[in-house]
Amino acid sequence: KYLFAAVPTTPMEEFVRRAPELRNGIAESDLIMIGIGGNDWGAYLGWVMADVELENPLPEEYKAALRKFLTDVSAEDDVIEEILNIANKLNALDEAAAALPEVLEYAFSNLRTNWEWIVEYIYENNPDVTLVVVGMFPTYFSTEPGDPDNVATPNDAEKIVEDAIIEFGNLHMVEGQAKYGYIYVDTYGTIVEESHPTVEGQKFLAKRILEELPDARFPYGEDVLLRNPNFKAIEYVVLNGIMTGTSETTFSSDAPLTQDVFTKALNKITGDYEVSDKTNDVSKLSLAFTLFQIADKTTFGGFFGAVKFSLNVLFTGDAEVTRGEAAGILYSFIKTLA
Repeated sequence: KYLFAAVPTTPMEEFVRRAPELRNGIAESDLIMIGIGGNDWGAYLGWVMADVELENPLPEEYKAALRKFLTDVSAEDDVIEEILNIANKLNALDEAAAALPEVLEYAFSNLRTNWEWIVEYIYENNPDVTLVVVGMFPTYFSTEPGDPDNVATPNDAEKIVEDAIIEFGNLHMVEGQAKYGYIYVDTYGTIVEESHPTVEGQKFLAKRILEELPDARFPYGEDVLLRNPNFKAIEYVVLNGIMTGTSETTFSSDAPLTQDVFTKALNKITGDYEVSDKTNDVSKLSLAFTLFQIADKTTFGGFFGAVKFSLNVLFTGDAEVTRGEAAGILYSFIKTLA
């Protein structure tokens, strides 16, 4: 329903006709980037909000104005803002706002369901594709008329509301990164003009995407797939010389972490950790205790962050740590102390 409202000039028959073409495109692609545009997201929420309000006891004058607006609405319109403007003019703002919790619950639950279907469909048709998910950006980093396109003037009032909407809107994409193993790109800070990125904003988006793509220097791409939940961490520890592979082409993410590999990695991080040649496997309990000891030597703020992180590791049990898990833990630990 809402899909075809968003593209009123494209009949359903056209989507059906192009389905095989789109399916083949997905299956044959090396790289696919997907995301949700702020206008589309805002329009979707607005249409859901309008439907909910038309079904509830609201002033008839407001409902009539709302119906009139919906006959002319397009994907480029700021639907939510206009619905609230109409409500405000017709003294129905409280009633209109009262519908928001129902709207958000419906919209977000449907968005999550649809999103998971899309991602799973892509991977079913192309299991090896590099899937990049580009998050939505807030529009309050906005240029003023006549200003350079790399100068933003944030509106504090807009920031409070929009941050909440963007956080909810990106939540399913952020959480899906761990579930599906795709690359998520945070686009916060994009400079816009009237909601669309400026030239500098476009360059910023391109830079953020390139930063998140796999590094060409990483030698274990065939062994450590992008869908590995620790891919980014493994890439980081390898490219920064903290851990090495088990051969020229393998990292062996699922192999147990040994004491000698662990202590060599810690020596790279701390600069003074005693290197061991023991090959016994490392448990999560001993790893957590070691990180706790290191944290004691750090700055005050870093200490408490590292202690909290060490306890999180500790309470995962005393099982052996794999090399991939170790990379993930060390990567997070480094970021905690940074």
